Amino acid sequence: SLSAGPLGQASQHGCFSIEAGSGCVEHCIISSMSGYGVMVWADASPAVRSCAIQHCAQAAVICGGTSEGTFTDNSLVLNKSFGFVVVDEAAGLVEGNTVLQT
Repeated sequence: SLSAGPLGQASQHGCFSIEAGSGCVEHCIISSMSGYGVMVWADASPAVRSCAIQHCAQAAVICGGTSEGTFTDNSLVLNKSFGFVVVDEAAGLVEGNTVLQT
């Protein structure tokens, strides 16, 4: 399932939370002034391609659980923490991304 906060607002922990399934997110701008940009949890295996993940109060992307995300050709710019954070048994593919942090 894919979920996001109301337009122009971020949830408490992140802007975009993916908890199940293998959907694809492409060509979008993701920003979270109060948390992570993209959170991938449980056994989700999404693809995030050609997105700008920017101005997040924490890391641009966090993956946890047994998730296996694919992140290609994204721009992670001006986030307050790491570009990618991986915890638990999460795995996946990170390729061709640009990471420019403050």
